[in-house]
Amino acid sequence: MDKSKKISTSFHWFHWLVVSLSIVLTVFAWRFSKNQVDEKVEIQFRREAEQVVELISERMQKYEDALWAGVSSIQAHGGDVDYRDWLVFANKLKIGKKYPGINGIGVIHQVLPHELPSYLRKQREIRPDYHIHPAHNEEEFFPITYIEPVATNMKAVGLDMAHETNRYTAAKKARDTGLAQITGPISLVQDAERTPGFLFYVPFYIDGPHESVENRQNFFTGMVYAPFVVKKLMQGALLKEKRNVGIKINDGDEVLYDEHDKSHPEYDPYPLHAEIKTMEMYGRTWNFDIRSTKLFKETVGNNQPQAILIGGIIIDALIILLFIALSRSNKHAVEYANTMNQELKAKAGHLEKSNRDLEQFSYLISHDLNSPLRGISNVLGFIEEDHGDKIDKDIKSNLDIINGLVARSQHLLKDLLTYSNFANNNINDKKDLIKLDEIVKDILETNSIDPSCVSVNFEPQEFYSSRLLVRTVLNNLIANSRKHGENENPSGLRICVSCEIFDEKQYLFKIKDNGPGIPKGKEEDVFQIFRQLEARGKIGGTGLGLALVKSIVVNKDCRVWVEHPEEGGVEFNFTWPRK
Repeated sequence: MDKSKKISTSFHWFHWLVVSLSIVLTVFAWRFSKNQVDEKVEIQFRREAEQVVELISERMQKYEDALWAGVSSIQAHGGDVDYRDWLVFANKLKIGKKYPGINGIGVIHQVLPHELPSYLRKQREIRPDYHIHPAHNEEEFFPITYIEPVATNMKAVGLDMAHETNRYTAAKKARDTGLAQITGPISLVQDAERTPGFLFYVPFYIDGPHESVENRQNFFTGMVYAPFVVKKLMQGALLKEKRNVGIKINDGDEVLYDEHDKSHPEYDPYPLHAEIKTMEMYGRTWNFDIRSTKLFKETVGNNQPQAILIGGIIIDALIILLFIALSRSNKHAVEYANTMNQELKAKAGHLEKSNRDLEQFSYLISHDLNSPLRGISNVLGFIEEDHGDKIDKDIKSNLDIINGLVARSQHLLKDLLTYSNFANNNINDKKDLIKLDEIVKDILETNSIDPSCVSVNFEPQEFYSSRLLVRTVLNNLIANSRKHGENENPSGLRICVSCEIFDEKQYLFKIKDNGPGIPKGKEEDVFQIFRQLEARGKIGGTGLGLALVKSIVVNKDCRVWVEHPEEGGVEFNFTWPRK
């Protein structure tokens, strides 16, 4: 052959353009998807972190309400309460059930030195072994008079708050402010493990609350208080199985609670997110160090970006291999033509035609095999709908071109996916109150069907079932009737839809049209996947609609069948569960 007529056997510029565009789109889809996933993960973490802090704050407010209830009880008894009355109040409070995390609830009195003998005498009338401890050098006493349940708090009875700085400082602050206060970190005497804890105070006064600090100091009587072991408090306020973040709480430089420990089963040495939150907590400042855990990482795990990247790389490789195969095939054809002897020159025209057919055939194969690449544009199409204003104009133009080329494949893939989801029960079968009139109206609008062509008769009008499943079945049957009915009667389409009670357990639906009907003996064929009757071959469709209907109905332990009305057309009947 002449050099001018040689067929090129190397890659053309448009081959490289297709490969380059594929790589660019793959990287773009991967980056965009990854950013979207990362943003959602961060939002979820911040939501869980906020929830943790809010739960602790709400629980502390609930404890505060219980302590103020104790103050109200004391005021109702004339400004003081004896041991028996406090026992009744504590039992009615049911702190073990209503206030998980609390160690008890008690009363602390302020006792001046000259009041000490009478105070001890009064307490020993019921509890002969009552005594104040330990000794200290302060000029007043703040002993724990009562604490319930006493069995688990025996060591705290008679303990003087004035003997230790954190206890004493918070007690005086509660007295002077008239507000609820908590102590700095302490170890409770009743806690054998000596883990961090604190006390929660609310003050009470003679003749109720007072405005000035001086009056509060003069009329101060004592405090209702509750002891807390922070570890126990966290177990009551934040069940570990209900959250996916770990927390560490500091009061100043002292650690109150810490889950950021390598021995903790959910500890993640490389957390996805971490955040520090500060909260004023009844006179103290608590710092919350919140980090994601292993469970959080497992919960938010999303392989979509990696799948897009890997899928794109595989598709790019297949495209290159396809081009190489086409190039080699073309090269072999050229070599074969160039080695033909003189006797075969007469058949050159036939060979040239064969080569053109081969190129055309190769082009068609290339076009069909490029559909996996164009599948990526399907993902980008959804992204474009939600974030169109963020996409560069040039990229958007390329996406529009690609999305147009794959429209035909998308329809089939969509029907296959729908069929697969229903066949494998990958659907939400939640029951809601559905109104059949509304469903049919929505179906008519979706399929552009004139409501005047459709008659409905529903008894009942509404019932509880899965809206998604009922709508899917009716939509496929009505759309099928419209498709075949319009083909048979372009200007006289008629569809009748009805529902009635079939028996105690099922409803009966009927969808009748004035289409060409179904030949007898072919009734079951229309429900086979990818099976379409020859008489309806020109109608189009994928052959999945009626197969999907049967799959859904059969999975509901019901049945679907075909009737042949005397006036012609076809009637699809199916039963549906009433409960």
